Amino acid sequence: MSIVSKNIKFLRRQNGFTQDAFSNKIGIKRSLLGAYEEARAKPNYENLFIIAKEFNISVESLLNEDLVENTFTAKNFSFNKKTSLNIDADLDNQLNFQNNSQIITKELPTQQIDSFKAENKIIEKIEWPIEKKELPSESFNKAMQLAIGVPYIETNEIVNYTLNFKNNKYLNDLPKISIPNFSGLNFRSFSVGKDFPIENSIFIGELVDFQNITNGNHYFLLINSGEILYRRVFDLTNQKGVFLLSSDKMEISSIEIPTKQVVEIFKLVAFVNYNEPMMYAHNNKVLSLLEELNKEIRKS
Repeated sequence: MSIVSKNIKFLRRQNGFTQDAFSNKIGIKRSLLGAYEEARAKPNYENLFIIAKEFNISVESLLNEDLVENTFTAKNFSFNKKTSLNIDADLDNQLNFQNNSQIITKELPTQQIDSFKAENKIIEKIEWPIEKKELPSESFNKAMQLAIGVPYIETNEIVNYTLNFKNNKYLNDLPKISIPNFSGLNFRSFSVGKDFPIENSIFIGELVDFQNITNGNHYFLLINSGEILYRRVFDLTNQKGVFLLSSDKMEISSIEIPTKQVVEIFKLVAFVNYNEPMMYAHNNKVLSLLEELNKEIRKS
């Protein structure tokens, strides 16, 4: 189990949330939260930020600090005259820090208590959260600025994007497209290729975890060679280490792409087309125009 999955599970339990309740609170599916906690999926940056904000800690701590090891979590903790220690260490029952009993009783001599505390590395005061509140870093602020508009990657910029897509400063400097209801760290926009049904368009896509692909659905795939493909995707990673890509256009053959060559995957949420829509006259109107034309011909 990774540190981040361990921390998410630990924090959720310590704050009294079931998976259903917490997933609803942060706006994701319960199955995705379960995948995060079991290390079957890696949280994207936006969900990491939401989870960290919910527990009032930094994203860096959530990713890198073992909060279970660094937090004293015993709910019932007391000494008797024989210096025995009673600890309920079941994390599922640790739902209320405020009910912790006093750690040290007055029945033991001070020397024995100090010796026991030093030997067992016991802390007397529990503070939550562990992290001190810190002002967001400059890089973190720049990442948050991506929430304003959708980064647009022009065709001649795609190769450069594949090399810098994890760089928040680079993403922040990209041009943005402002579209209602679509903004945030999970969205990108690209010009479409000839495999998209409507040419001369820009698509707006939402990032999808590779583990959450639905076989047979259409997705945009960003390949490390700088290509953008719009295909039906079938995940054969476990069998062959590839994605099978199939186009609805008869002239485009199905291909297999090694999973490691796919940089990002997007599902289509909207697109902008520059072509003027074709206007079709109603049949009755056409017939009426022909009749008027025939009348004019007969008069002449």
